[in-house]
Amino acid sequence: MKAIEFSWPDGKAGAVTTSWDDGQIHDRRLIGILKKENVQDLIFAGQVRHARIFSSIRPDRRLFTLLMSLKEKNTGAAVLICPGGGYSILAMNHEGEDVAAWLNSIGVTGLVLKYRVPARQGQPRHLAPLQDAQRAMSVARSRAKELGINPERIGILGFSAGGNLAALAATNFERRAYEPLDETDQVSCRPDFAVLIYPAWLVDEKGSLIPELRVTPRTPPVFFAHAGD
Repeated sequence: MKAIEFSWPDGKAGAVTTSWDDGQIHDRRLIGILKKENVQDLIFAGQVRHARIFSSIRPDRRLFTLLMSLKEKNTGAAVLICPGGGYSILAMNHEGEDVAAWLNSIGVTGLVLKYRVPARQGQPRHLAPLQDAQRAMSVARSRAKELGINPERIGILGFSAGGNLAALAATNFERRAYEPLDETDQVSCRPDFAVLIYPAWLVDEKGSLIPELRVTPRTPPVFFAHAGD
């Protein structure tokens, strides 16, 4: 197994209008290829308590981490994984890397999304995360050959708030949430399938789908799992 990390292009962060702590946005494109045993040190350095990332308000680390299975097991399928955390934190361990490791075991490449949290004041809580998900999907698809994945078999999976994000990504691919930055953003951000695990905030007080979920004939197939209690 190996890991590759990607982020927004230098100086760009989905065009979310917000003031960063120091007025700067520090991005890096490709951090590097790492051995699996070294990934944790980079991912959690200085940011984690109880295996949860509490703040990624500046996109100065990765957009997503690709965890790739061994070549002989690779089926070509890939899944963008959106951890939960109420759009306040990211549960990167049990709803992120552990899921990617299981996917790797069945020959599926895992893309663990580190979307921006917490929610920005005065903006929809899902806006920056949706930008990150759309960009990550386009990056993965544009580099599919290089990464050994099938560009027509890239899905999205999310837990709780991440399930909300996965649903939004699966129903808003025709309307990018930021102005395109480069050629990568000309590549489709439509997931080929979606997996929603106990997703949050999909319906309003009356039980109707929220208006942000635009279900059309082009909406990809969705698997939905939710407990009543």
